[in-house]
Amino acid sequence: MAGDDAEEQAPLHDGTQLLGAPAIRCSARLRQPALMAGSLGSHLVWSVQNGHAALFLQRLGLSKSLTALVLMVAPFSGLVVQPLIGLLSDRCMSAWGRRRPYLFVGGLGCIASLTCMAVSSAMVGEKGALLTRLLGILSIIGVDISLNMMAAAHRALAADILPADEQDSVNAWGTRLGGLGSVLGYVLGRLDLHTALHGDQLGVLAIAAGIGVVVTHAPLLLVRESRLVHRSSMSPTLFGVMRSLLDTLHELPKSITDLFAIQFFAWLAWFPVLFYSAAWVADMYRAGSTDNDAAARAGSQAMLAFACSSLITSVVLPPLLHWLRTVRKTARPTLAQAWMAGHVIFGVTLLFGTCPVHAARSVGGATALLGVLGISWALTNWAPFGLLGMLLHTEHTRGNSIALDGRDAQGDTLRGHVGAVFGLHNWSVVVPQLVVSLVSSAGARLDITNEFLRCHLYS
Repeated sequence: MAGDDAEEQAPLHDGTQLLGAPAIRCSARLRQPALMAGSLGSHLVWSVQNGHAALFLQRLGLSKSLTALVLMVAPFSGLVVQPLIGLLSDRCMSAWGRRRPYLFVGGLGCIASLTCMAVSSAMVGEKGALLTRLLGILSIIGVDISLNMMAAAHRALAADILPADEQDSVNAWGTRLGGLGSVLGYVLGRLDLHTALHGDQLGVLAIAAGIGVVVTHAPLLLVRESRLVHRSSMSPTLFGVMRSLLDTLHELPKSITDLFAIQFFAWLAWFPVLFYSAAWVADMYRAGSTDNDAAARAGSQAMLAFACSSLITSVVLPPLLHWLRTVRKTARPTLAQAWMAGHVIFGVTLLFGTCPVHAARSVGGATALLGVLGISWALTNWAPFGLLGMLLHTEHTRGNSIALDGRDAQGDTLRGHVGAVFGLHNWSVVVPQLVVSLVSSAGARLDITNEFLRCHLYS
């Protein structure tokens, strides 16, 4: 907890000036888990919504096409909200700091949305169906926007507070706590809470997730951020915001844009795996049974295996890599090398495992395959954010050393745009999801058209 709260830092290249040294008011051993505890609550909410949103909307009486339209809000909100909040938080002059105001506003929005979800779920089948549907749809949209708001501020906060040599380990904590939240969400979803607590199943889950958000984000009260006392000018219009984001993107060093490119192509493959795996397993189960409920449970069980594998990897792998570096007395294996190994595991598993499992209609094989993919998923949730945090600090240090000679201040500029950079990183995750969704929709329409032609032209 170095530094004095009244210490004024030197102005950055773009005129931005911060006051005070960042700190976490707890023991050194606890500061990383305290900083990232909110990941548990956020992933708990995400797993509850991801596992129940489609069925909830159908219970409200929405058609499949309208349900799909509402669910498309999630990637679109990530495309807009995270870069916007990242940019606005970079420029926030609140006495609470730059990131925490958005974290707490996002948390309040998430709790309010979860409450609306619980109320509308309990009201299904009662009078006022239109109001119930509207409340339910708004709750889904509200949760998506709130989670993206918190995610944008949370990642930037970790990069602000901790130095480069702790970005690896703090993001490992974020991954393992997020994995724990996902597992808790899946486990709670499989319990019969309706009978045990005499309440609506989704309503109980939503209230539990809301409590989780409050409890896990409470440690952020221990954080002391640097306060922004002077900022560069920016047009307060939509055009001005977009121009500022594009200027930041243009100024990024090649190391960061390369990371964005890797994420883009990786997520072209990850999105269909995450979105369709449960349905894939359920379809294989239906090949030997007509029990739809049992098929749905088989799909959920496979995703639970995926989440558990990811959690175990996130707990075991970071200390294992640290131990290997200590034994070898070198920096290898690096986090980038571990990430590359995760991509290799992912690619080999999909290429050589999917077809045999599908041909055999093996539910157990599919569950095992998803368990292996969970290893890669842990690295996907850990490595890019750890590397990006380290690169931002590295480029800042490099930029400062060059700026002393008056030749370049790129790294210094990045320090004032950490939130915007993390928001731009989210573009490399969300845009592939939209691309895959559009391709899938086009493919589905083509199948329908071909089937129509076969039925009417060749009958």
